[in-house]
Amino acid sequence: MLISKTTKYGKKKTFARRFADSELGYFFRRHILPWMRLIRLPNVLTAFGDSLGGACIAAALNGIELSFWSVLDVCFCSTVLYIFGMIQNDWCDLPEDTRLRPERPLPNHDMPVAAAALVAIACAFVALTLAALTGRTTFILALLLVVAISAYNFKLKHNLASGSVCMGLCRCLNMMLGVSLVAFTPAIILPLLGITIYIGAVTWLADGENRKHIPTRAVFIPSIALGVSWLITLFFIPGKALWPAFLPSLLCIAIAVFFAFWSAKKIYNRSVQPVMMRRFIGLLITLLIPWQTAWILFGATSHILLVLALAVITWLLIKLFSKWIAQS
Repeated sequence: MLISKTTKYGKKKTFARRFADSELGYFFRRHILPWMRLIRLPNVLTAFGDSLGGACIAAALNGIELSFWSVLDVCFCSTVLYIFGMIQNDWCDLPEDTRLRPERPLPNHDMPVAAAALVAIACAFVALTLAALTGRTTFILALLLVVAISAYNFKLKHNLASGSVCMGLCRCLNMMLGVSLVAFTPAIILPLLGITIYIGAVTWLADGENRKHIPTRAVFIPSIALGVSWLITLFFIPGKALWPAFLPSLLCIAIAVFFAFWSAKKIYNRSVQPVMMRRFIGLLITLLIPWQTAWILFGATSHILLVLALAVITWLLIKLFSKWIAQS
């Protein structure tokens, strides 16, 4: 509940409004909020969850325990790479956004373009350094991810097919960062294939943000990819790791599959306006979180559960904070 204060005119002024009218509120709106919008802050933790989920399911499949600091290192690496990709994406789209979306941070001159480019380069450097400290395989994967992100932003996103495939591969490589902490086994291909198909399909569907979109049965691909990849992987997880986490993992995957299927059914074979497609795509991205949690639970130790709890709490605070910003 927001705290209210009665003014001398008898009107109530909320804490949010008082903060917005203060010097600190002005500084926040002018210098901090644009960067939060530029990096798409509410979606940042979906990158964190990819690598954490990859590490946990790989640990479960191999029957080993993860190192807390190695997991934290890789998760931070993938988060910084996500921020790099978001800034680079808007930098590449600057001419188009100046014409069509002038309210975005860069065309709106909320920060210097050179400063945004410098931050993106710094993020790539930090991520590659962290990956190199973890190991050679992790460094190679991080380097491939930088190349794939750049290829998508500069060239491939202008073609729907190649852009969708590339975006799916980016998420796959991000999950592989976590897997690199353990070992690659044949069974790990299933969740990697699931995330690749899921994000590739979501990217293809996101084309509907830019025009009137009439979905086909392809809208059901994301929900199928989530459910099938999880179900088949169960047969390869040792019982020691499988049964303690089975029910909570089932609940998480059921939530992800149900809402992905429900959203697809709602817009199937209907003419959908761009604003509706944006909501649909936003929901599908958010559903990565329960899907990732379903994998994390299989390899979770007390340390990993602590990382997961902190990540979930941070994500909830970010979502609430974003809503509060919109209201204020």
